[in-house]
Amino acid sequence: MNHYHLLIVAGVFAASCSQILLKISAVRPHRSRLTFILNGYVILAYSILLGSLLINTYAFSKGVMLKDLPTLESLSSIFVPALSAIVLRERITARKIFAAILISSGIYIFYM
Repeated sequence: MNHYHLLIVAGVFAASCSQILLKISAVRPHRSRLTFILNGYVILAYSILLGSLLINTYAFSKGVMLKDLPTLESLSSIFVPALSAIVLRERITARKIFAAILISSGIYIFYM
């Protein structure tokens, strides 16, 4: 693993953070459909997703193989529940833990 792989991990973490921002926006009351779509949380979340896309594109242009992406993207199944527990105070259930293990195991088997 080189430092370009770490860039992709940072991009996956950023995308996971943007999912948390989108969920925060979704549960808040809004005055209209327009403010539901165009508010600070949504704009920031999609800006972060754009940054994640640019990071991934840069890392791929520097030699990260496309076959490495599913392995690195599976980290989102760990990042999102962890961030949900920390930021949104959601409970991490046994079912979520099992799902993350199952996804990670499948990606590991696929990658080997």
